Amino acid sequence: MQPMSGIDRFRRRSPRRPRWVARGLVIALLLALAGMQLALLPAVAQTPVIDTFQHTWARTDKPVADQAISRVWMWGAEASTGPLQEPYAEAPGGMRLVQYFDKGRMEVNDYRAAVAPWDVTNGLLVVEMVHGWFQIGDDTFDESPEPADIPVAGDPDGTTSPTYRTIATLLDATPYADGQTIAARLDRDGNVSTDPTLAKQGVTAAWRVRVPGIDHQVASVFWDFMNTRGKVYENGQIVTDGLFENPFYATGYPIAEAYWTTVKVGGTPHDVLLQCFERRCLTYTPGNDPGWQVEAGNVGQHYYAWRTSNGGVTIAASTATATSTAAAAPPTSTAAPTATPVPAEPTATPTPEPPATGYLTVAVVGPNGGINLPAETVIESAAVEIFAGSCGGASIGSYALDTSSFTLGVEVPPGDYCAQLSATFTFQTYTGDIFASGSGSVDAGGGSIAIVVDASSISIR
Repeated sequence: MQPMSGIDRFRRRSPRRPRWVARGLVIALLLALAGMQLALLPAVAQTPVIDTFQHTWARTDKPVADQAISRVWMWGAEASTGPLQEPYAEAPGGMRLVQYFDKGRMEVNDYRAAVAPWDVTNGLLVVEMVHGWFQIGDDTFDESPEPADIPVAGDPDGTTSPTYRTIATLLDATPYADGQTIAARLDRDGNVSTDPTLAKQGVTAAWRVRVPGIDHQVASVFWDFMNTRGKVYENGQIVTDGLFENPFYATGYPIAEAYWTTVKVGGTPHDVLLQCFERRCLTYTPGNDPGWQVEAGNVGQHYYAWRTSNGGVTIAASTATATSTAAAAPPTSTAAPTATPVPAEPTATPTPEPPATGYLTVAVVGPNGGINLPAETVIESAAVEIFAGSCGGASIGSYALDTSSFTLGVEVPPGDYCAQLSATFTFQTYTGDIFASGSGSVDAGGGSIAIVVDASSISIR
């Protein structure tokens, strides 16, 4: 699936009738659309789960481990634990296979979504540490722990860095205005002040996310990072592609605004920009080398220590790990937590928040259910805009379409959605546009939308 790299919102346009349509050309094009069978959620052969974790890790971090590029780790040099079983109500048998890395937790999700990258999810660890609960089902929570009093960034013994408990006080903060320069400073106690000297860093509010329960801006340096292109490992080789197959795949949505703060790194205080998302907390250090200016905090390490100290992890019988490989020494990768996991039976406490999320798969299909464009057809651009409710509802965002499979995947809250396709193409000596839409619903497990392209969708210019 092609990532959503550097995509501006495209203007919604109503399907228009062609000024001049070569009817035979359109018929030929549509006939070709039916050639390749494309399922919305194609069934794929099950592979050992350790392979899916390995694939997820290798895509972003193998080039770093192989020293093919100097940039931050998104998971860490290797796994911090072996595979573990943790309670999750909707998983087969009520237990879900997971594995911890310094910077996150991978979770088996192939019982819901068989296609990458959604067959492996990335835990909502920040949400859990901020609220003080373990999520053990779509709507089931163990509320026994307290919010984590762990510094979000910097040295573990730092006294100035905000903690996850600090972030809990900022969830309902008013979002910055579009394009606003970010000069707000945050201290550990949750106090926010304005520091005009920070305006010279030129960081602005770049992308506003509005979904149920969340209304926050993404800082420009983080939005650029989430949409960056670089070296990734795919199909046995290093290629240049989007670092993330979906800009929110690794991070989730922002749960607070971005703030400047002072953290201790290697014993020395530094001013950094900090923003916490559902799955990761990101920092921006202007003085770092370019590949290390934006870093992902050690959320996986923090969460594992916090959860095991509260008795919430059950060890699975396993002898394999996902990422045993030599790696370049990173500035932020640290040793695995040393706390001993304690098996525990969690107390299931229903709670209405946060809303569960599901994976919306959007597929563009021809009249007979498949896409197979003639060799002469070149898709110049293709994007899908997602709307809550109907196509007249609030826009969730605009996403690049993978034109090799004509699919995309987006994580969204449960509800009804409309997906609207806008594409331009060339066919032999002709150029044209495609406008079409489809609707569907998403529950906590997922959902799908088919956008059917037919003669009324195609305009020849």
